[in-house]
Amino acid sequence: MLYAVELSGEHETISCSETLSCLSTVGLKFSEVDRFDQAILLDIKGNRHFVEAKLKIVAERLALARCIIRVIDTCEPTESSIVNVFAKQDIPNDLQLDNTYVVRVKKVRTHNNLHGENLEKKIGGIIHRKGYKVNLQNPDRIFRILISKRCIIGSIIVSTNRTPYEERAPHNKPFFYPGVLMPKLARSLVNISKLKPNETFLDPFCGTGGILVEAGLLASNVVGLDVQEKIISGARLNLKHYEVSHDLIVGNATVLPIMDNSIDSIVTDPPYGRSALVYAKNLNNLYLESLLEIYRVLKPEKIAVVVTDKNIDGLALKAGFNIVDTHYQYVHRSLTRIISVLIKA
Repeated sequence: MLYAVELSGEHETISCSETLSCLSTVGLKFSEVDRFDQAILLDIKGNRHFVEAKLKIVAERLALARCIIRVIDTCEPTESSIVNVFAKQDIPNDLQLDNTYVVRVKKVRTHNNLHGENLEKKIGGIIHRKGYKVNLQNPDRIFRILISKRCIIGSIIVSTNRTPYEERAPHNKPFFYPGVLMPKLARSLVNISKLKPNETFLDPFCGTGGILVEAGLLASNVVGLDVQEKIISGARLNLKHYEVSHDLIVGNATVLPIMDNSIDSIVTDPPYGRSALVYAKNLNNLYLESLLEIYRVLKPEKIAVVVTDKNIDGLALKAGFNIVDTHYQYVHRSLTRIISVLIKA
């Protein structure tokens, strides 16, 4: 059955990777059909009720998505094509005659001359004439029309809750230190690492614990290291604030006090530039030695996600990793983050 994930529009490649990783993590069998601006179209196999129960779990995890849509059809992004879909299609049979609905249109990065509000009224009228009642405030069903290079038409089965990420912004935490990842990006990278509940997660450059918080809120066992005792103390305050069970260590990422093949997932944001001098005199040595340790403690076939400001492909390969993917996040004129997704061969 076809489903679409409506993405937030932030970090296009990261959001797609996060979505696919989450689907895999919850055990769904799927294939990617197409990608659109701010949407990914998927064919997901299995019993619909089972699939949609899993998709609700996915929605709880996703940071860079808005909703998940059960697709009725796709068509050309023209008014006549969209109207024709609703005119010829039966309303999904799980929408009862006493249920209410609303139609919501979103135009994505398009100069299409369709008028969203007028289209909502026209499609709403078609559905109303089939015997259903509109409710603009609290409908039983939201019909979603995404207009991009093609039009995705469907009904929303679950929306994500993005508010908690804003509430967990770095300046809202008990201990703040500048230059950290924002919660949505941190969560998306944890999702890309395919962390599952009750698994052990490591951030060997944990800083104030922002990545650990996002991993811990997914019911994992989190372990963090930093060379500065005051930073570890601050991270402990943050983790306690969000009631995340944790194990924090004042230590060096190049000599991890952790057993071989014992960690299920790693996401880390090592220091860049001058801030790296706290950890080592030579940045390349710091990265290589820490990658060697990350490789040692990570379980086989598991994923490490490493955020840097330089390409570390050569160092990662030297440490033994295979490179799964690379993402780029523009921050400002002098910083573009390079996000390397690595797997232990």
